[in-house]
Amino acid sequence: VGDQAVGPLASMGPFPLLTPPPASPTSSGSREPEQLRNYGWPLGGDARITDFFSYRDEGFLSVDGRRIHEGIDIASRCGDAIRAAHAGTVIASGRRFGPAMGFSDSLDRFYARLERRGMYGALPIVVVIDDGNGYRSIYVHLKEAIVGKGDTVKRGQTIGYEGDTGNATGCHLHYEIARMDGGWMSIAKP
Repeated sequence: VGDQAVGPLASMGPFPLLTPPPASPTSSGSREPEQLRNYGWPLGGDARITDFFSYRDEGFLSVDGRRIHEGIDIASRCGDAIRAAHAGTVIASGRRFGPAMGFSDSLDRFYARLERRGMYGALPIVVVIDDGNGYRSIYVHLKEAIVGKGDTVKRGQTIGYEGDTGNATGCHLHYEIARMDGGWMSIAKP
């Protein structure tokens, strides 16, 4: 179970390749990852990691010119509750989440292309939560999101349900934490 170019989006050809910025020596002061506290696991019960952060041809980000899978995939059962890993504010909920990811380039052309082809529904349902300390948690492939933009959530609160929307070969949660200070990511030009 994982993220792959399958289904309707596979026919669109390569996805936009996103390149993280170079390390910024003047970050805005968010904590180092090992200093983060009060984070929990987003799925309960017998959930297990089915895929890791790794180089992979289907990745959306590029590091040193190689595509990567930028999070971890966690699976339990379709429809299981997905919980907020930390307290924070929902800054995106639904299929149009790109602006909450911190990309400096607009994704409007990408969204317009999907809409023209009647494929907007092929995007995953995503929730992005800002923790207020320079980090955002991204929850991808939800069957349904039950929180909306602007909602304040507590750690452990149900935010949606495990699904397989978007590029997924089965029900799972793609989960990642993004550090938002420093340079911004931009879409790599072909």
